[in-house]
Amino acid sequence: MKELHRNQNKYSYTILIMILFTLLSIVFMGLMIHNVNAIQGTARVVNYAGIVRGATQQLIKNELRGNAQDAEIDKLDQIINGLQTGDRSLNLIKLQDEVYQDALNKLELEWITLKSSIYAARSNPASTGRLYQLSEAYFVTADHTVSAAEQYSDGVAERLNLIELMIVGCTSTNLIILVFQMISRFRLKQIAYVDPNTGLPNKRYCEEQLHHEGLCMRHHTVCCFMFDLNNLKEVNDSLGHTAGDLLITKFADLLRHSAPVDTFIGRLGGDEFIAIMPNATTERISVFTEKLQAANHTECGDSSNQRLQVSFAFGHACSDAYPDCSIHALLDIADRRMCQDKESMKDSECAS
Repeated sequence: MKELHRNQNKYSYTILIMILFTLLSIVFMGLMIHNVNAIQGTARVVNYAGIVRGATQQLIKNELRGNAQDAEIDKLDQIINGLQTGDRSLNLIKLQDEVYQDALNKLELEWITLKSSIYAARSNPASTGRLYQLSEAYFVTADHTVSAAEQYSDGVAERLNLIELMIVGCTSTNLIILVFQMISRFRLKQIAYVDPNTGLPNKRYCEEQLHHEGLCMRHHTVCCFMFDLNNLKEVNDSLGHTAGDLLITKFADLLRHSAPVDTFIGRLGGDEFIAIMPNATTERISVFTEKLQAANHTECGDSSNQRLQVSFAFGHACSDAYPDCSIHALLDIADRRMCQDKESMKDSECAS
């Protein structure tokens, strides 16, 4: 029972741990969604910063050839301003990164100077040399701006990877806990339903089986057996409980080996055992009872070579003789017959 309580406490603790990791997973999922949106927005910023860099080069080449590019200038004005403010019409966000913002501010100032030089070169072709020099410096600044945006994007991607690892870790931990919990629950069931000495279903499990009214109706014939192990108290008193436990174990093994594989065998407690045989034909019942009779009064030994006699009384009742009864009623009839068998054994011992 102490182990049962300990396992129940462990179950409560593991449930709390699983809830904690589930909540952490939910938090990390929220962070992941936020960072996925951020990396999508950052990717658009990198793309538009690259457009500014490439489009400005093309614009300067056309201006130096004498082709005015006012529409392109307006377009670049909109993009640079959108990068600064996070223009919704361009689906841009404002990156909250100091290195990138410094590069972007410098780019904007150089763009203002470059536009002035473009207008000056249109009216004074002699100033095209200065325009070319300014455009070269502007390209370097634009390149730095793109690099800063890419580095920020890489940082968001790394955070996203870390969050994904944390989600995998939380999920894996919950799965591991769930596996251990299933094992623990199985052990709890073993403790709750299995007799520790014999490995057979214990009294609690047997009683649940007895409440399955109508089991007789689901099989052609059901045969119920009641067993009483003789001299268990005498063995416990004279040889100790270790010898008594050995006697119980040997009898449980005898029942297992003698009964058909589909027969339910359980220990009600102490020296009482039951067996419920489905599809009980006359032949199957005869084979089982003959094996029981052959094994009755046989000897077994313990670790100290103390010889013990496995002696038992039993009775059985079949549903074909009592078609309207329940399993519980059949066992009551088998129990009465077992008592009669026990009395007969005592009478035989007294006569001898």
